[in-house]
This record gives sequence, structure tokens and C-alpha cells, in this order.
Amino acid sequence: MLSLILIRHGETDWNTQQRIQGQRDLPLNETGRQQARNLQPVLAPAFMESVAPVRILSSDLQRALLTAQIAVNGQDDIETDARLREINYGEWEGLDRRTLEQRCPAEAVRWFRGDDFAFKPHGGESLQELHQRMSAFHQDVILPLIQPPPQRVIIFTHGAALMAYLNVILQAHARFATDNGTLSEIILRAGTLPEVTWFNVLPQHISMLYPLS
Repeated sequence: MLSLILIRHGETDWNTQQRIQGQRDLPLNETGRQQARNLQPVLAPAFMESVAPVRILSSDLQRALLTAQIAVNGQDDIETDARLREINYGEWEGLDRRTLEQRCPAEAVRWFRGDDFAFKPHGGESLQELHQRMSAFHQDVILPLIQPPPQRVIIFTHGAALMAYLNVILQAHARFATDNGTLSEIILRAGTLPEVTWFNVLPQHISMLYPLS
């Protein structure tokens, strides 16, 4: 059994300005740092009270990596994997959504509201390419861990990357939205369907992670 904890990074100034970040390497703002600190009491039992192995993985972009560093509070090593980066928005990075919709309204509607995951108008990645990237990560890193003994993996990543990864795990084709500093947990067992324990939950609404033995 594998407990997979998925965490979206804390807030940045561009989040508050509704600017497209993509793979721009932006820092957390103070709200984002506090969101990361809020994760500490929830994650601590994973290291201190559970005998199961814990592995921590993060995007190498600083807003995710710093969230991880603050949240685990030095309890364990953090591995970075560039495949956990946010989607590459190309020339759209730095624009706020209103400006984007004014400059290229048809493309913006198709991107944000359409269901064509192969659509790529911006010189970056399509949602389909992001899905393939996250699928490769899942195949290489996570699937080999779904076997005895029980263990837990904590992943710090980004909104669109998290959406794509949920589609990979659940074999879905949906637009999942998560908030900054929230947790989702999925239990993976060999030969059975994934079990979603939480989705997009603020840490203050969780007393602690269920210890694995």
C-alpha cells in the first residue's frame, strides 16, 4: 500500500495578481510561507509516529521547493524532479488572465474552458504533453513503490501539474482545481482502484495523517 500526499505550493504574489506563472521561478510571499508552516503539524506524524518509510519529492521551482522545506521542517531529505514543474505556458507567462483574454480571446476561451488537451497556442506545452510528462514520472517513480511494505510519498507541485497527475492516477480526463497550500491524499494498492482520502483540504481541517505501520 502506498499513501500518496499531493500538495500544491504556497501563494506567490503572481497568484494574488492572477498572473500566469508557468515555469517562471518565483518565490513565495509571506502568505505562502505561512501556508507552508501550517502544513508542519499535519505532516509531522508521518515522520515521528509512523514506522513506514516516507519519501519527499518536489518540483525544483523555488515556490514548490521552499514550501516543501518549510513544511517538513528538516525532518527528511527532499528529492527534486523537474517533471513535477508547472506546465510551460511559453509566451503567456507573466500575463494576467484579463490581458490574455483581451489579446487573444478565442485562444483563451479554448484553453481555459475547452476540452482539447492537445491545443497549444502559446509556444509552451499542451495539457496532453503535461499529462505525458506526469505519466512518465508516475511510471518511473511511483508505480514501483506500490508493493509491501506500506509507505508514504509526499509530493510538492503546482496547480496544472497536480491536475494532470490526478488525471494520470485516476485515469480521468477532467479539470481538477486545487488551492495554494492544500493537501490531497490518494491510497494506491496493487490490483485495486485508487482511493481518494482527501481532495483539496486545508491543513487546519486535518488533525493528522493516518500513521502507517
